[in-house]
Amino acid sequence: MPDWADLDAQGSPREVVLQLDPALSAAQNAARWFRRSQRYQAAAARIAARRAEVAAGLARAEELLARAAEATEAGALRSVEDESAAILGARRARPPAARAEAARLPYRTFRSASGDRILVGRSARDNDALTLRVARGNDVWLHARGVQGSHVVIPEAGDAPDARTLADAVLLAAHFSRARGEDGAEVSWTRRKHVRKPKGTAPGSVIATQERTLRARLDAPRLQALLSSEE
Repeated sequence: MPDWADLDAQGSPREVVLQLDPALSAAQNAARWFRRSQRYQAAAARIAARRAEVAAGLARAEELLARAAEATEAGALRSVEDESAAILGARRARPPAARAEAARLPYRTFRSASGDRILVGRSARDNDALTLRVARGNDVWLHARGVQGSHVVIPEAGDAPDARTLADAVLLAAHFSRARGEDGAEVSWTRRKHVRKPKGTAPGSVIATQERTLRARLDAPRLQALLSSEE
């Protein structure tokens, strides 16, 4: 595809290769890439702002370093030290809103082929947080059978989970488990309301009932598309 936002010296667009999902229609593929483009554009603005902030900080640090090297008396050097301390103090005193924005979530977010969110726990303790505090009663909950792995949640799945989203969640549950790399793995799924954590059990350890089992088969292109959809 031609990228008209990236032109060479002759005004011709650079060509980019887009990986399409053969299981989706042309319209669905286009919609999927449009959503991804929106996320990339939003991220580009934040990255540009952060790059400018870092560049300004680097220029200020180089200026202070040059002044320190040229200082010939204690007073001039003390002035540089005071300015450096003030800058570092301002950076440490981040406002509450900035700290909240940087708060770490206990899960990673991916998008299914249908555009639905799929949440994947980051660690054993994060599994507990995702399942017990984030997920709601009718959300779909998944876990690879018989092996350690991440809890996976499809929020707001409704009465009948979307087939593509469920298949993608099964694939992620297998990938983020000890079954990673195997040709296939069994994955159980149920509703969050049928999952409980007995007192005193290890982090990430739960008991699930009314489970159904699906077989996850390795599909490298589909898995790669899922992993690249992370938000």
